[in-house]
Amino acid sequence: MAKLKKTSSSPLTFNIEDSLLQKLNRLQKEFSLGSKSNLIRSALAKFDSSTYKGGDKTPQKQISVRLEEPLKKKLLSLSKKRKVSLGKILRDVLSDLSGETLASFTPTPKTTKKTVTAKKTSSKKKTAARKTVRKSVAKKATKKVAAKKAVKKAVAKKAAKKAPAKKATAKKVAAKKATKKVAAKKATKKVARKAVKKTAAKKAVKKTAAKKAVKKTAAKKDDNKT
Repeated sequence: MAKLKKTSSSPLTFNIEDSLLQKLNRLQKEFSLGSKSNLIRSALAKFDSSTYKGGDKTPQKQISVRLEEPLKKKLLSLSKKRKVSLGKILRDVLSDLSGETLASFTPTPKTTKKTVTAKKTSSKKKTAARKTVRKSVAKKATKKVAAKKAVKKAVAKKAAKKAPAKKATAKKVAAKKATKKVAAKKATKKVARKAVKKTAAKKAVKKTAAKKAVKKTAAKKDDNKT
């Protein structure tokens, strides 16, 4: 049995004669194909494009079917090559459609509204789940950033507290050193004063001794004269 590979499809709208539309409706019911798209795909599967030339127009009605992209591209290529519309090609293909063609064709399962709704719902759930994951990741990242900022602030505060303490300690040490220097200078001055006093005392003693010696010498001279 001829079987087309399942690929993506897109809608194709074209005009069709009323008699041909009735024929399609009859064949669709007779072979339980589910949709006219399956019926037309079966006809195209047996269609020989190399012998196609085109034909005359007749009164038509509009229908819409879905065809796989490769099949649609094939029809577009033939349309340009033969310089006829897609609708004309499809009408001619369907005119040659018979029960024998449909008997050897495996139809594509019809997509119902429930199936489409289920797919959309599944897609929405997946999208919502992805958004939830993204939000969760974003929240965690925000919390981490906030935690890092809090740690930095705490470190900055500790550093700020330590800085004044270090400055105060440095000032105390400087003050002690200055006090020691002043005390050392005072002690040096006291020692210098004591030395000066001792020197002055020694000089005074010497002067007194010299005076006494002079007096003794003068007294001796007076004794000798007498």
